[in-house]
Amino acid sequence: MKRTNWILIALVLFGFFLRTWKLGSNPPGLYWDEVSLGWNAYSVLKTGFDEHGRFLPIDTFFAFGDYKPPLYIYAIVPSILFFGLNEFAVRLPSAVAGTLLIVVTYYLTKALLSENSEYSENRNVRHSDNQRVRFSGLQSSPSVLPLLAALLIAISPWSVTLSRVGFESNLAVLLNALGVLFFLYAIYKSTRWLPISVFSFILAAYTFNANRLLSPLFLVMLTLIYLRIAVLNWKWWLATALLGAFLVLPMVNHIRSPEGKLRWNEVNIFSDLAVVKESNSRRDIDGNTLVSRILHHRYLSYARLFMEHYLEHFSLNYLFVQGDRNPRINIPDMGEMYLIELPFFIIGLISLMGLVVNSKGPFDFAQAKKSALTLIFWLLLAAIPAGLARETPHALRSASTLPVPQILIALGVVWFWGRMKSMRLMGLISLIGLIWILELGRFQFVYYRYYPNEWAGEWLTSYKNLVSYLKETSSSYRTIYVTPDLGRPYIYFLFYNKYDPRRYIQEAKDGGRSGDVFGFFDVHYFDKYRFYVPDLATIAADELVVTRADTPPNGFELLKTITDTNGFPEFNVIRKQK
Repeated sequence: MKRTNWILIALVLFGFFLRTWKLGSNPPGLYWDEVSLGWNAYSVLKTGFDEHGRFLPIDTFFAFGDYKPPLYIYAIVPSILFFGLNEFAVRLPSAVAGTLLIVVTYYLTKALLSENSEYSENRNVRHSDNQRVRFSGLQSSPSVLPLLAALLIAISPWSVTLSRVGFESNLAVLLNALGVLFFLYAIYKSTRWLPISVFSFILAAYTFNANRLLSPLFLVMLTLIYLRIAVLNWKWWLATALLGAFLVLPMVNHIRSPEGKLRWNEVNIFSDLAVVKESNSRRDIDGNTLVSRILHHRYLSYARLFMEHYLEHFSLNYLFVQGDRNPRINIPDMGEMYLIELPFFIIGLISLMGLVVNSKGPFDFAQAKKSALTLIFWLLLAAIPAGLARETPHALRSASTLPVPQILIALGVVWFWGRMKSMRLMGLISLIGLIWILELGRFQFVYYRYYPNEWAGEWLTSYKNLVSYLKETSSSYRTIYVTPDLGRPYIYFLFYNKYDPRRYIQEAKDGGRSGDVFGFFDVHYFDKYRFYVPDLATIAADELVVTRADTPPNGFELLKTITDTNGFPEFNVIRKQK
């Protein structure tokens, strides 16, 4: 086996270790979306039905009324089969996806930028139409650049953090990257890879809502960049387009339904009525003239708001300093990438732009230009769904940017290495390498030493303790009332009790669940649990009440205060005084 292959295997194993070490206990608990994904997968495994009694849904899982795409739930099923219903099983598909992204990054970089590889200028690839297409990349070692890009994605804070949580978007990142890779194989190897590329993009759309927009955008982008080859092989493109249209049919009806529009209406900037009010107010101030109606048109206001949100995802503060502000998505006060990577990111980006505007060089410029355009437009398109959302910047919705930043950083490092080596500044190279190692060490230290304690509340770790306590004491009580003030408690009781899905589905149909006008579902009861708190004057002696951790009301005694994993009190379990 070649040394390159051994190095790649070592990188994959290292990346897998970073993504799976203490996976079930850090982050310290499951947030409610993870629990919902896990229990619906458990229900499918045991019954073939989701929690709403729908048999093997293909279009969507209703869940809380947020209508989750189905693929990640199905990916959890074999994980639960082998490891049981627990935190590790729910997160394992995301960890595996993040690990496989290391391999895909290697082959993507090799296909796009590595000279003297199997795609290099010295190799001709014959397509079905007998046309010869030649590819050449940048002047670099045929293996160093792909391996470096793979190393950077293996240790990336962005990728590692997302891979350690049951995020559907992380699986979509892998599928999106595979779609691009297989498309390049269709260009430079054989058009028979094209259906697999389209299939990967469609699977991404069945995994994460943002990719329902991204997948067609990527396919259009790639087709336009490689239009000449697409035209020459138009029969394959047409057949694949028909296949893709057939595969998206189950999704179409749901997207067009009021339920399908619910999530979009909830998060998009165009539902923000403040923009309309501001537009109307300014038009009134200016006398509602034709000029004012044009200058203050709501569409222009929305366009400005979109650009503000969109550009936030390219800010240096977001990418290299602070990152996503949501502590469930990013380690606080740490960028999505290491700060030391910033100069190399800029160098790599300038290198790509240079390929686009400069036609001179010792290689076949046409193909190198296409590679540069692919990476640049990949970077630009991936942030569009995030720019359309109200909450920005957002590391989940822009995650399909990966692994482009790491490829750009690898380009910058290779360029820098060549210049510094020729100038015999090996001491500077060693210093930068040391800083990089220290940044990785700091990330790991903060993630395992401080993060699980300081942010335990964000992961609702108290629910596992609550369910465990009530399970031990519930046999003595007829009814247990649980406050719904914190998240969605019912799903935690289903998950940690491994409650029989068949029984729950029937109880929900019998009135245990109802929907509101916004399409969300409320679960009122199952078994002896009631997820509301009635008038305490009506509580009987054989009933328990779970409230928030406040002073118990008069006439009630405190049985137990439930804390999260860092000791912060969340719930009180009380009963009527005897």
